[in-house]
Amino acid sequence: MLSKMLFFLIIIVLAIAVVTVARMKPVAKTDLIHLSSIQDIAELYPASVSEISRRMHVYLKNVKKQIDILKQISDEQRTFANTAQALDDASNKSDLQIFASVLAAIKYLHPDAALRDASEKAISEISAFFVELFADKEVYGAFKAYVLGNAQKENLTPEQRYYLSESMKDFK
Repeated sequence: MLSKMLFFLIIIVLAIAVVTVARMKPVAKTDLIHLSSIQDIAELYPASVSEISRRMHVYLKNVKKQIDILKQISDEQRTFANTAQALDDASNKSDLQIFASVLAAIKYLHPDAALRDASEKAISEISAFFVELFADKEVYGAFKAYVLGNAQKENLTPEQRYYLSESMKDFK
């Protein structure tokens, strides 16, 4: 009984953290950051192994679409918003990344071993995807073209310039 109460308390704290982060800065519309009720929070957490797999694949497909769009932009048309911010949104603020955080809570706290195991497997797949993303030569080429090209002419804040500098290191 106490472990279930602790599990649900941690779920609520995690959901509040997700909502707080999501509301800090406007990002591309995602399904998981628009929480407005306890029911929305409860629905963050998959109830079955098959739901974990299904949702992970849906969110993964969505991020891949975002990355494909980023890759298709010509170097001359690259901006902070359509390149750097788009990559940040896809890699850090996407439903896939939020879902990975939800899965981490399940992995460590859920009383059902099958859900814990499925969460661990999904987290591994998501992590591998993001490692591959930052090893993708086309993504690197697009980001680098922006950093060495239009970013030099764009009126960026010091924070945005710092982000570009640090993000370039992520590709190495």
